[in-house]
Amino acid sequence: MSNFAVVMWKELFRFNKTDRSWHLPIVAGACVGIPLLIGLLINDIEAGKLASLGALIILYIQSNKLVNRMVILMVCGFGFILSFSFGLIFVFNLWLTPVFLGLYTFGVHYALDR
Repeated sequence: MSNFAVVMWKELFRFNKTDRSWHLPIVAGACVGIPLLIGLLINDIEAGKLASLGALIILYIQSNKLVNRMVILMVCGFGFILSFSFGLIFVFNLWLTPVFLGLYTFGVHYALDR
């Protein structure tokens, strides 16, 4: 293997220090797993997958203030809704979809990286 591949493997399996609470991975797992389990139980796994995607918003909570958490959840929720809506609008054309996806991700990255 080349030196680059060795470095990449070391970086992939390296443990980093984090300032997040210890219980956040457990809460995130429950927020993603419970909608999937409910979707499985009601025999609608597609709705369960969609709900578990929305439940990933819990990963963006970092603040201790309730108002900040509510604003973050609202913005992330609207971001997911907007992304899902654009995906539904542009899924009809096989050639237009990748172009729009590239433009959309470029726009989101440009807006958030400023």
